[in-house]
Amino acid sequence: MPVKRYTNTELFNAVYQMAEASGELAKLAKIEDYHLAEDYESTILTRYDFDCLFQVNYGGSEGIYIDAYLHGIFDESKESKRLKLGTIKTLDTSLDAMKIMGEACGILTHFSSQFINSNIDNFTPEADLRRWGRWE
Repeated sequence: MPVKRYTNTELFNAVYQMAEASGELAKLAKIEDYHLAEDYESTILTRYDFDCLFQVNYGGSEGIYIDAYLHGIFDESKESKRLKLGTIKTLDTSLDAMKIMGEACGILTHFSSQFINSNIDNFTPEADLRRWGRWE
């Protein structure tokens, strides 16, 4: 049976839900305005040669944002690219909010690694899975 493939949208949601369920995002929950997975450019992820990057910055007009990306090779094009995963926003612009958002970046980076490593076959190229006898 073929493995389940994830899109960048699904990956963001799965990582966010995993981190949230752990209780580690409790501080973020108190200041978060919203979190939104990328659904405009939804791409099926078929390679695991990428990093999940969570970057915090002040917004251009208001608040603080965490922008989440994949960087590396995540499909059969075998080109290193950057792909948006999603965004998290707070309207708070204080130092305390920036610290919480920075901590959330670390938490989400940790859980993205946990999720991908726990589901590595779902991000492994089909040819490799066939060669290893893990694709039926």
